[in-house]
Amino acid sequence: MTSGDVIGSVAPNLVMLTKGAVDLNPVDPYEPNDTPATATPIAYGQTTKTAYIFGKAKDLDYFKFTGAAGDKILAEARARAQIGGSLDTYLTLIGPDGKTVLAENDDRGTPRIDSDSEIAFTLPAAGQYYLVVTSYTISQDDQPDDSPFNKYQLKLSKTN
Repeated sequence: MTSGDVIGSVAPNLVMLTKGAVDLNPVDPYEPNDTPATATPIAYGQTTKTAYIFGKAKDLDYFKFTGAAGDKILAEARARAQIGGSLDTYLTLIGPDGKTVLAENDDRGTPRIDSDSEIAFTLPAAGQYYLVVTSYTISQDDQPDDSPFNKYQLKLSKTN
């Protein structure tokens, strides 16, 4: 073998990114929905468009729905485990008075890492109920959490 012999060759690998630039200033299609008075309607069988816990230090997103006594509901805040992003969701079900917490969930109550929030509940009476989506950091640590990667979709189902 001489100094000019080629032992092997490596072809360059080209990688093309097709998704485009990351949106560091996403728009939440449901804002303003930060109180029961400005809650966004959601119906059984509906999944929202992608929404964000973003734009303020302690964002709470309210959604409202009408239910009957005995309705069994399943509410899912689909986030980092199901659609990506960085949001550690915290989901709360509030009664018709707009104040009473009926159920809340951080991570489905399972030991799985990165599972998203879910509430299964039987409504005690007919009325308008509220689902509130936020982050664990805001809800439990009372700390700011304002990231353009805090994305989620809320799905509401009637299971009976």
